[in-house]
Amino acid sequence: MPPVDLVIHKGLPPEFADQAGSILQEAFSKKLAVIISRPEKAAAVVAKSLDPEMCFCAISKDQLLGIAGMQFEGKRFLNARWKPCRSILGFFPGLYAFLLLHLFYGNQRPSEIYIDVVAVKPEWRGNGIGAQMLEAIAAYGRGSGMDALSLDVVDTNVAAYRLYERLGYVPVKEIHYHIPERLAGFTGSTIMRKPL
Repeated sequence: MPPVDLVIHKGLPPEFADQAGSILQEAFSKKLAVIISRPEKAAAVVAKSLDPEMCFCAISKDQLLGIAGMQFEGKRFLNARWKPCRSILGFFPGLYAFLLLHLFYGNQRPSEIYIDVVAVKPEWRGNGIGAQMLEAIAAYGRGSGMDALSLDVVDTNVAAYRLYERLGYVPVKEIHYHIPERLAGFTGSTIMRKPL
C-alpha cells in the first residue's frame, strides 16, 4: 500500500534530481552497466541528463519514490548531454556513453506520448505507485489532446508487462536483439500502445 501522503507530481523538483538518478540507475542497472560500469557514475550522468518538465514523479515527504519519464513533440525526459558525460566520465568513456545513451530514445508518432522510463524504488514496488504515475501521464495526455501512449518493455520484465496490460496497453510489435541476455539483461522488447 502506498504511503498516505503520496503525491503524484508533474515535473521533477530540483532537490530530487540526485534521487532520480539513483532510482533510474538501480532500475536500469544492467542496461546502464553496459555503457557506464560504475553505478555511482551512471547515476550522476543520468541525473544530469534529465529534463525535469518531462516526467511525473511520486513523492512522499522528502523522498522520491518513483519517476515516469516521457517524450513528445520533440522533447525528451532522458537527453544525454555531452558536457556532463565528459566531465563525469572523461573524454573517451564520456563520448562512448553519450553516443550509446542515445539508443534509449524511443520513437513516438505525432499526437502520441512515448513513455521513456517507469521506475520505482525497490522497497516500494508492488504498491501501485507505477500505475498511479502512468495514469497521471494518461490524464495529462488526454488533456493535451494526445491520441495514444506508447512504451516498450524488455522481455525479462514480466511484472511490468503485466502491469501495462492491466492498464490497457496492447502489444503492437516485438523486437529481438542479437545480444546475449547475460550482457544486457534482455534479448528483446515489446512495443505496447494504449489509445486515449
